[in-house]
Amino acid sequence: MSKIHFLFKAPKECYLAFSGGIDSMVLLHLLLSKKVKVTLLTVDHLTEFSKQEVEFCKATAIKYGLEYLTFVIKTFDKSNSLEAFWSNERNNIFQSMDKPVLTGHHLDDACEWYVMTSMQGCSKLLNYNNKNVYRPMLITDKKAIIEYANYYNLTYLTDPTNSDNDFNLRNKVRNELLGSIKNCFPGISKTVRRLIIKKEKS
Repeated sequence: MSKIHFLFKAPKECYLAFSGGIDSMVLLHLLLSKKVKVTLLTVDHLTEFSKQEVEFCKATAIKYGLEYLTFVIKTFDKSNSLEAFWSNERNNIFQSMDKPVLTGHHLDDACEWYVMTSMQGCSKLLNYNNKNVYRPMLITDKKAIIEYANYYNLTYLTDPTNSDNDFNLRNKVRNELLGSIKNCFPGISKTVRRLIIKKEKS
């Protein structure tokens, strides 16, 4: 099993942005193994699937004896794309919290973001943190996360919109473009990982 690397040491106490997906479930398992005091934080996006997320969060909190919070996102006001609107609303919620908020973003997410921004004319790296919001698994690839979940037989949810390439640009990049880029440039993940480490530790 591949090792999951945290970019920096985990805090002693935190909120975990918890969707019930494989990334947040693996991060929860890791944090508990490190004796971190975790409060689950779930955002209800007012969709059919988010109802499952809220119930799964509650069940997971009960299973592990954790506290949990649920926030209901504002109704989409069409001021931006749905994805951007949700992202901004989640970030506002996370940054209103009184302790660090950890998310399950990983190296594949960072590669997607790097490719998307490069194609738009300005290459950018995902930041390790945005104020009190942190991405501890940012230099760990998705393969290691999947291996970890399988090794520990973790139960998690799968968002059906992840396979819908018409849902947002990120899905198109992930499902249609990134695989081809990795075939042509197999070192892209190592490059992005190296750039993130250099940036965050400089």
